[in-house]
Amino acid sequence: MKSHSRPRYSGRHHLKRALIALIASLTGLAILAGCGGSGETTDASSTDAPIVIGQTSMTDSLDVFKKSWDLTSHGVAESVFMVDEQGERNSRYVEEITQISPLEWTMKVKPGAKFSDGTDVDAEALAAGLNEIQQKNALSNASAGVITFTADGDTITAVTERETTVLDAILGEWTNVVFKTGPDGNHIYSGPYQVVSLTAGDSLQLEPNPYYPDADKRSNVTIRLFQDVDAMKLALQSKSIDMAFTITPTVAEQLAGTDGIEVKSIDAGYQYFARPNLVEGPLADPAVRQAIDLALDRNDYVTALKGGRVGTGTFAQYFSFAGNEELVVDKQQAAELLDEAGWVMGPDGVRVKDGQPLSVRIITYPSRPDLGIIMQIMVSQLSE
Repeated sequence: MKSHSRPRYSGRHHLKRALIALIASLTGLAILAGCGGSGETTDASSTDAPIVIGQTSMTDSLDVFKKSWDLTSHGVAESVFMVDEQGERNSRYVEEITQISPLEWTMKVKPGAKFSDGTDVDAEALAAGLNEIQQKNALSNASAGVITFTADGDTITAVTERETTVLDAILGEWTNVVFKTGPDGNHIYSGPYQVVSLTAGDSLQLEPNPYYPDADKRSNVTIRLFQDVDAMKLALQSKSIDMAFTITPTVAEQLAGTDGIEVKSIDAGYQYFARPNLVEGPLADPAVRQAIDLALDRNDYVTALKGGRVGTGTFAQYFSFAGNEELVVDKQQAAELLDEAGWVMGPDGVRVKDGQPLSVRIITYPSRPDLGIIMQIMVSQLSE
């Protein structure tokens, strides 16, 4: 095990009320658990053993058009623009971005950045990769339509299909990463790590990108995929992994105080939210959505998750545009809304309208264990 400690993540959740859709928005707290030692820093060059990280989600492909966010989260890819700890946008690739007209922008490309094969991320390479993403991943067109990038020397001209005033923010969206296609058709990235091997559904072997700043300070990394948080806990206790990422508060409590294991909670700038089915079923009725919104007490989720905060907007609280929606819990008003909308309480305690019971199915995904905790509390609240 490494002599320096490794962190853990525990998500914090909160829900936010939207005007049209029910949104369960959470400002997150990440919990990490890792094997600790003396607390002294070990240079990456002093050991050949990789740092082994357990996670509940991992990419199953190196395809930039399908897995750009996964590759970014693993440290392989980088967006053109990123957000720092203060919530400010910055870029390793673009020195200056200027709006020329409602649909036209220029970007001056910084010298020095390289792909993991040692070639320069120059204006021509950057434009070529972004154009390919625009053509092959339709989700990259969501904000400003199709964007066309043309390189000329160290400058790129970008022309958007729809008007925007925040092209730098768009180039920070998860689809828009820096990459190029290699001679054998493989994708080459520019992040701090490069892929050694990928075994889908099992593990990802990474090594430092030698052309990324401070590469000599990084160790090799192995990411192991776990389907079960408890199995990941056992792997950490048996020292077959060095760090467990995305664990539940319950597992964090079980590991806290264990000799040789350090547990850390880190504020995370993301939200957990729920999206209702607006097309069919009870949630297509605005009154039902309003009633559910009024019946949910998001503070219960924060209490159960032992951290985070109730969201007041769609975005992380440190953004000036995050929003400041006041949440109200009023079960009496929720009941009145359902009565007025024709959802009448039946003798069995279940509301019915036109012979159809008021039944809502809630689906979560396993890579965020906290969602299961929220779901259980939500079911209890809606059953009252």
